[in-house]
Amino acid sequence: MQVRMLGTGSILTKHLSSCALIDKRIMLDCPNGVMKAIRGHEIIPTDIDVCLITHFHADHFFDIPFLLIEQGLRNIRENDFIIIGPNGLTNRVDALFDMAYPEDREKIKIQSKLKTIEIRDSEERIHFNNYVITPYQVEHVGYEAYGYVIESSGKSVGFTGDTIMCSGVEKIVQSSDLVFADMSFEKNSKGHMGMNDIEYLMDKYNGCCKIIPTHMTDKVRKVFEEKYFKPPVEGDEFIV
Repeated sequence: MQVRMLGTGSILTKHLSSCALIDKRIMLDCPNGVMKAIRGHEIIPTDIDVCLITHFHADHFFDIPFLLIEQGLRNIRENDFIIIGPNGLTNRVDALFDMAYPEDREKIKIQSKLKTIEIRDSEERIHFNNYVITPYQVEHVGYEAYGYVIESSGKSVGFTGDTIMCSGVEKIVQSSDLVFADMSFEKNSKGHMGMNDIEYLMDKYNGCCKIIPTHMTDKVRKVFEEKYFKPPVEGDEFIV
């Protein structure tokens, strides 16, 4: 699997909010501004078939109307466009689109062949073509939140989403060859992991799974680079 980083920052940074694309088909979160970034990377938006939402905070969810416009305004898809996320996903997608472009909602839902899947059970596997997607409930503030593990051809990549250190994070790491993990601060705080948590994961799972930080403030990015390695930026690619 090829993972391209579309965003690696937390909210108040020069970097786009955390987002990734697997094989140009599966998108992890849909933060503000990401659809412009996708065009900037010369990715064809209609190649994206699935979007996985970790939780409903704006920096992970608010470009959904623009993602749907790309799928169904000028295009009529032949296959379903699938959005997977926490309970309440369907109503929240509708509400967000109604605030943005209510006059086009029904046309775009039809032409994009939109299908929403709300997670009912953590760790229930979802099959999509040659991929298996497994959600793991994690612990964040404000909303029900999930991380994901995506498997294909014997390889697996995990994303913690926004979370504190919890059993869900460890399950994601244990199930993955490569994990992109929340590292918002130097020390865990306010519903987010910190560099101290990333150090714990790197030490405990060294040799079993590679840990890559994301969702970083500018300060923790600099501190981590000075101590370990250069964290990813927009456009970086990883192969697993």
